[in-house]
Amino acid sequence: MRRTRSQMQPVHRLAEVPQFASEAEEAEFWATHYLSDELVAKLSKVEIELTPELRQQIQGRARQRARLTAIRLSEDVLARIKAIAERRGIGYQTLIKLWVAERLEQEERGRPGI
Repeated sequence: MRRTRSQMQPVHRLAEVPQFASEAEEAEFWATHYLSDELVAKLSKVEIELTPELRQQIQGRARQRARLTAIRLSEDVLARIKAIAERRGIGYQTLIKLWVAERLEQEERGRPGI
């Protein structure tokens, strides 16, 4: 369930945005907060110059296609995931993808949690 702006808290100063330990933590924050119109108006536009290598890397990532993958989950597990996703204001499939990406990153860094 997506939240409407009236259900979210405005951020009036950039100092109100915390440092995040993970993308999942950041997603959880932005699922309940938004930049106020006043803050957006104060922000200045910036131009970013990319190296050809970085531009190519970004374009390559944009071309990556998601592949449909089916996994079987018990009804209980799926219900629990959906409840957590709803509390965070994101879709349950998005939450699963965030968790998988976060866990993959832990494994690749040699910090297995299981």
